[in-house]
Amino acid sequence: MTQRRFFSRGTLPNAIACVPGDNSSEVANLLNQSLKFAEPRLDSVDLRPSEGPRYLVRDGAKIAAYRRIGDRIQFFFDRTVYADIARVWLPQVMGYAAGLIDQLLRASLQMTVAGDQVTLALSGTSGALATDVVAHLLVEDGHGQRHEVAAVPLAGSGSAVVRLPNGARKLAAFARSRDGAGVFVATGELLLP
Repeated sequence: MTQRRFFSRGTLPNAIACVPGDNSSEVANLLNQSLKFAEPRLDSVDLRPSEGPRYLVRDGAKIAAYRRIGDRIQFFFDRTVYADIARVWLPQVMGYAAGLIDQLLRASLQMTVAGDQVTLALSGTSGALATDVVAHLLVEDGHGQRHEVAAVPLAGSGSAVVRLPNGARKLAAFARSRDGAGVFVATGELLLP
């Protein structure tokens, strides 16, 4: 999607020489021949000399700047182009990233402590679990040192019980596996009294 809508470094049209009387669409055709990808394409360019930049605009966003200096047209990016691309594209990128995170982190590991044992219970998964779901339990002591104390399979019930070492102050757990919706990462954290 990005490559079809926007230019990037290395994909701008090559600088080209033009002379008075050149047809704007013919020059655009020559510029299109220098492109690395088929899209985006140039329909026309303003061939008049200019002190300031002119812009190629697609769907209301400036996607490249250009300037005619002497007999050459040169393409570049400037702050205006970067701002327009960010305005249009960043919300879409953030939406895809949020969707990916929601998909990966849809599951969680619940922890319940009773005496010197913690029960890890997997929740939020979809459909059948893979048979190789392993929960990793990390314990932090009173000095802030964290280390893994167990890697336990979460059997068909999706839970496991682990004995806690003395001095545990904080628990963290994670598991990575597959369910009916694909890959997931489950996490959980718990402060102990």
